[in-house]
Parts: sequence; C-alpha cells; structure tokens
Amino acid sequence: MTRPITFTPDIAARAIIASAITLGMDPVEACVSRSNPRRQPLAPAAAALGEVLQLDADRIATIFGVSLTTMKAHRTHPTRPFLRAKASAEDAIRYALRGVEIASRAEAKRDIAPPPEPTPPPTPRRFIAAALDEAMPPKPAPPVPVLSIGGRILAELGERPLSTIALSSVLGEKELTVTQALSVLRQEGQVAADQADDRGARHRLWRVAA
Repeated sequence: MTRPITFTPDIAARAIIASAITLGMDPVEACVSRSNPRRQPLAPAAAALGEVLQLDADRIATIFGVSLTTMKAHRTHPTRPFLRAKASAEDAIRYALRGVEIASRAEAKRDIAPPPEPTPPPTPRRFIAAALDEAMPPKPAPPVPVLSIGGRILAELGERPLSTIALSSVLGEKELTVTQALSVLRQEGQVAADQADDRGARHRLWRVAA
C-alpha cells in the first residue's frame, strides 16, 4: 500500500530553507518580505513540493503567495538558478520524508493515545514562518568579554608576585605595555612594587596592594 504523503509546515520550511541557501538568500525574508527579489526561493520550493509530494504545485505556490504567472514562467523557461534551487529543495523534502517515515514506525509500536482536541489551523504564511524559526540553526552565543590588560595583571598578581618581565611573558604582551599598565594600577593604589635590586627596576617584584 502506498504511504500517504502529507504537506506539513516542517517539510515546507525545509524546502524553502534549502532553496534559499542554494540561491544565497534569507529563507525567513522569503516568507515575510513583500519584495519579489527576496521571495525568489519560494517558487523553486513550491515546484519541488509539488513534484515530490505529487501535489498541485500551483496550489502550494498560492499558499506561499507566489503568483501563478511566475510559476508558469518558471515552468516554460526555467533558469539554471531555479533548477538548482528546486533540486536542493527536492533533496531536503526527501530527507525530511525519510525522517517522518521512521518516526511513524516508532509511533506505531507505542500504545495508541486518545486523539488530541482539534485546534484551528494557523494561516499558511504564519505556519511556514513558525516552522522556519524552528528549523533554522540557533544564533551563536554572544562573545565572552575579555579582561583589560589591567584586569589580567591583577589576576596574575593575585596568585603570586611577578616582575615586569615575567608579566610580559605570562600575558603575551609587550614589556612597555605592561609597564604602562602597572604605572596606572600603582597610581590607583591597586598594586605595589618591591625595592629594585642590582638587576634594575625591570626585575623587581610587583604584588597586589594590601
């Protein structure tokens, strides 16, 4: 028996994302923008969904907000970028369908729970946008702030007294930079220096002020 093929927000979102990535465009803007250039990923995605799911591509295009004139133009004179984006969307749809099939088999092995209360379906544009938000990779975490040279010096001196030369080596900074930072910290009363010996001021030990 042939497995029923369902047009779902998740599968639609994956098709749009694959199409947009191939075209080098933003999939979220493709769904929410009113600018035709930014909506280019939608037509290849609609065509791919129609072909792989064996559905009416024009009806899917209407859900996406793509005009039938645009779809007809792509069918009559398909461009190379359109065909590449359509092929990428088809691959994404087939990959998603394999996941749906595996999940369906796993669900069939469980006890059948009572069906949930039906909820009214969201508007087409909104459910696609919501699925896109879930399918898109998470944004990277904000960078951890780096301590200033003064803060790094205080952290090192908090563990043990060090000379200017030693601090320069430990911090990977120029000796002049360390010397200037120590001078500022000394004026602020945060560090103190031992008396210089015969080797000179560069070798005297600095420590956190008591």
